[in-house]
Amino acid sequence: MSPLRNFFCLALAAASLAASAADLPSDARITYDVLYGDGQFRVGRAEQHWHVESGHYELRTELIPMLGPRISYLSKGRLTERGLVPDSFAEYRGGESAPRVKAEFDWERQQVRYGRVDEERTAALERGAQDVNALAFQLAWLGDHAPGAIQVATGKKVSRYSFRAGARSQLTVNGVQADARSWRSSSGQDRTEVWVAAQFANLPVRVIRADDDKEVQLVARQVQVTSSAHNNP
Repeated sequence: MSPLRNFFCLALAAASLAASAADLPSDARITYDVLYGDGQFRVGRAEQHWHVESGHYELRTELIPMLGPRISYLSKGRLTERGLVPDSFAEYRGGESAPRVKAEFDWERQQVRYGRVDEERTAALERGAQDVNALAFQLAWLGDHAPGAIQVATGKKVSRYSFRAGARSQLTVNGVQADARSWRSSSGQDRTEVWVAAQFANLPVRVIRADDDKEVQLVARQVQVTSSAHNNP
């Protein structure tokens, strides 16, 4: 394929993606109930704050269990015509000031460095890669555009999730019924589902992570959009 034709193909693909993408708000807060065991037991809550300023996003998530230490996640990156482009991810436990694990995305060298500070590993970085904390917001940004395979860094490992469209359902958020669509990725006993609701700025209102011995759900109890939509570049 000639360089000129290749350029036009890439431009057409980018335009198609932008047309199907959803505008995310520049500031939002979500409070989730954390449920365990197929949604049977409430084991705590999660508080999430999403903020975009000057093309850069920050996502803070804090898990507050009924028992045990708090766990915090911090994601930082850029919001571009391709959606979220992560720069860093970190996981904190209790009141620790240093992260337990982290991931740093070096797009120039096309590699991600991850793990504990004293056990750093590297992996080849793929276009469209995400960190596990902000993954749901990338799926929200994609709107009705199928996400396909996404490389995901957790701080402990780097995996590839293949998402496809799942069920649609009515979910109760802020005391009202909202139409929600889901994206689902499964591999063996592992399953990830992300539900987004257009009525609430296309934000993730339910997130499910399951493996062979447990299932954890984050179910939105309250969604607060405190600023106008951030238009995609």
